[in-house]
Amino acid sequence: MTELSPLIIALTATFDWHGARIVFVSQFLVALIRVRTVNLTEIATAFCGETKLDSHYRRIQRFFKDFPLTRAQVAVAVVQWLPLGQQWLLCLDRTNWKFGTMDINILVLAVAYKLAVTHISRII
Repeated sequence: MTELSPLIIALTATFDWHGARIVFVSQFLVALIRVRTVNLTEIATAFCGETKLDSHYRRIQRFFKDFPLTRAQVAVAVVQWLPLGQQWLLCLDRTNWKFGTMDINILVLAVAYKLAVTHISRII
């Protein structure tokens, strides 16, 4: 649990949530990074603790079903945690690829920062 402590502190400073929610989101984010997929079954395998895999999976499902986590809340957290400074720019890109018979559709939202004003005017 010690690896979760910095994340728990950051989430507590950002969100006014119950402690159990903060710990869950911390575990979820660390598990997401570990397994490098958004498959909830895989994420459940990386949760810490002695709880059964099915219990972790159901806990993840309940969180996303019952807890209203808005895009605005996520955006506030990202902006607070990143060292953006005064000037930053949201960049949105979408691409489609064909890999054999599989269609790959990727949507990326990124934050560009530490840009000079001349760079921003050229981008827009």
